[in-house]
Amino acid sequence: MAFRVITRQEVKKLLDMNTCIELVEDAHRRLQTGKGFQPLRTGIFPEGSKGLLATMPAYLSNPEIYGMKAVSVFHDNHNLGLESHQGAIILIDPQTGVLMAVVDGAEITAMRTAAASAVATRYLSREDSTSLSLIGSGVQAHSHLAAISQVRELDEVIVWSRANGNAKRFMQDYADQYKIRAVRDIEGALQSDIICTLTASATPLFDLNMVEKGSHINAVGASSSTTRELESGFVQGATWFTDVYESVANESGALVIPLKEGLIKKLPTVTELGALITGEHSGRTYNDEITVYKSLGVGIQDIVTAQHVLEEAQKQNMGVMVDF
Repeated sequence: MAFRVITRQEVKKLLDMNTCIELVEDAHRRLQTGKGFQPLRTGIFPEGSKGLLATMPAYLSNPEIYGMKAVSVFHDNHNLGLESHQGAIILIDPQTGVLMAVVDGAEITAMRTAAASAVATRYLSREDSTSLSLIGSGVQAHSHLAAISQVRELDEVIVWSRANGNAKRFMQDYADQYKIRAVRDIEGALQSDIICTLTASATPLFDLNMVEKGSHINAVGASSSTTRELESGFVQGATWFTDVYESVANESGALVIPLKEGLIKKLPTVTELGALITGEHSGRTYNDEITVYKSLGVGIQDIVTAQHVLEEAQKQNMGVMVDF
């Protein structure tokens, strides 16, 4: 038996953002129509450890894809010149269970996370949205700029980072492609039509009254029940959407913390992406509505993207075959 190993650099050659957006949308459509299975991720975060390890199995049918991502998150990696998220996606033959591929998970995670935000933005932001704010200037800021620009024509991009120098460097990277500016104070980044929060912050970054009516927010960072980027006012002051409800109900501090504190008696209604895609939910219902897509990231996004990468690698004879 042999399986194919596909590196990060090969993933970059085999997958483009527009394709990734369509793959992620298709995965959620299939899940919504009963053609998939998505259990809650499991993880370990040992006391005293600097990071966590999580496993994310998933299944899609028509056509069948079996797979799983193992991902680690070590936020101190930035001090070592490494990305915080590391991992790999394995794909197995749906007929035999034989290992087919091991695909680098870092690039796929970066792209599919932004692609899911782009799907949410396409369905939830106002159609006349032309401004984007990136709260954070790391890997996800780069991928989100690439993704959001596929679904909305951007006239202005604003970037904010706790380290203003990082925001300025990000701005310089894209100065020849966008009308872009870096701001020192976060208040200067909250008047955009679309806001993406992309940080490792464990505590809220801003309040509901600081954002413009009618804005759409992709809340991407803080993917645990004890951390949040948005304060409690958003729970009742915005309309919420997510990847999969079970994930947000268990893993989103933005909702779980206000519930534990007694600020709300029950979780608000949170609509899944699949319901938007199939038309079961109409999305934005009025112009001044503030919508929040809480991204947790789910395995179906990883396996559908990795399957495409594998198929392209087979066509182009890329990757390395390893006897097993």
